[in-house]
Amino acid sequence: MSGLFLIIDITDFDKLTMVVRREDKLKKRIWLKSPKRHLNILACLNKLIKQAKIELRDLSGLVLLEGGGSFSNTRQAAAILNTICLVEKIPVLGLDKRKYGDDWPKIIQAMEKYFRAPNKEKFIKPIYNSEPNITCPII
Repeated sequence: MSGLFLIIDITDFDKLTMVVRREDKLKKRIWLKSPKRHLNILACLNKLIKQAKIELRDLSGLVLLEGGGSFSNTRQAAAILNTICLVEKIPVLGLDKRKYGDDWPKIIQAMEKYFRAPNKEKFIKPIYNSEPNITCPII
């Protein structure tokens, strides 16, 4: 499948992985979470886009690997990708990574099947690992 795709994997509590897939090549960028700070997904996305020298409007599709990781990161990533989908008219796909693990050929196969289909979802729905555990911040 040709095109330019952005894949965001938020299933690990300790890191954020973003992948740019251009034609059949994958370029990964990983950000590690620091002990007392959350990852800023939007800032990481901005850095990746600048480093890869791409524009959002050039993307053929967006993919969110979810189903694990933190509740907040899942909500944040889904909101960001849904907004990009709405503004730039780019199709978006949410994949439950628990079904695929780290099997990238199967993830790519699922992407190809979805993006070739004529009817696509308008938005992705967040897939959570468990019920939210919302606590007061430590000051």
